[in-house]
Amino acid sequence: MKNLHFIVFLLFSALSHSFSTGAQSCKPIIAVYPSWIDSESNQASIRWELFDYLAIASIYPLPNGQLHTVSVDAFIQSLAEKAHTQNKKVIISIGGSNQGSKAFLDITKDDQKLKLFIENITSFIKKYNLDGVDIDWEYWTYQNELGKGGNDPIESAKLVKLLERLRSALPDNILLSADIFAGNWVGKQYLPEIQKYVDYINLMAYDFTGAWPSSPIAHHSNYLTFQKAIDFVIAQGFDKNKLIVGLPSYGIQFIDGDNKQIKHIAYADILKQLDTNKTQLISGKYKNIYFETPNLVAKKINYINQKEVAGIMLFELLSDSPEAQFSLLTKIKDNLITSKCP
Repeated sequence: MKNLHFIVFLLFSALSHSFSTGAQSCKPIIAVYPSWIDSESNQASIRWELFDYLAIASIYPLPNGQLHTVSVDAFIQSLAEKAHTQNKKVIISIGGSNQGSKAFLDITKDDQKLKLFIENITSFIKKYNLDGVDIDWEYWTYQNELGKGGNDPIESAKLVKLLERLRSALPDNILLSADIFAGNWVGKQYLPEIQKYVDYINLMAYDFTGAWPSSPIAHHSNYLTFQKAIDFVIAQGFDKNKLIVGLPSYGIQFIDGDNKQIKHIAYADILKQLDTNKTQLISGKYKNIYFETPNLVAKKINYINQKEVAGIMLFELLSDSPEAQFSLLTKIKDNLITSKCP
């Protein structure tokens, strides 16, 4: 009888474990909601059925360990409540490009500031009943101030420290993710050690062309570069089972056809400029604008299915087309081999 009880216990434990790890067996589609163009009409236009997690971008770290939340204060509570009624998880993204993440450097140099910063994050999550937090650290002294690429062993270790401390402070049911880039220029700043503390690693597989002298005049996330980005981070030691691959819903316009000045243009706005039969949609090029297309997205998703990575992120939700036949998010949803996320 004791043996029977032991066998039943083992079976129950195995089943319990399978349920508890269910979140890792799904392939979430994460849609980024841009705070800078929030409006009631934009919230009303959200197609909740097309994604699993809503990532609100962004709030920002301040050098003293406080959070700068003005960008989301007016709407985050109501939007989070709407998302939860749709059974979607809500993640808050902290940081961003350029100055948006610079303060991480100051905070992680001082244990008291870091402690205060983490307390502020946990309080913010609790206040708005959020489901996760994303750390988007893109500012590095090497790249942003010294104009050189590669790994700064001191600064890159600070991100590991931040994520370790944050994971320890967060409740177990709160998702934690971190954003990374690929490539030798800045990709080496993201150490594989960070994945010990996060649920997901978000690979920003875009912005590979732009306003710098060596940049090609081409799509900033073409298929070959997209493939290389995924292969690069996996070769660096990142686990594909934690890897969320980001796709862009915007194009880059090269002003006057050169790489001295660029402009980001929403995919939905690009469609408005195309002729009525949308012939340029096949090529992903219109005048000096290069952009993501539904066909390219389908091709990328096929590669993602082959690589068996953890999921997809679209940056960002409101730049996508509202028309299903042209929507990038619809194309992702239709082509991603996935299981339902809890």
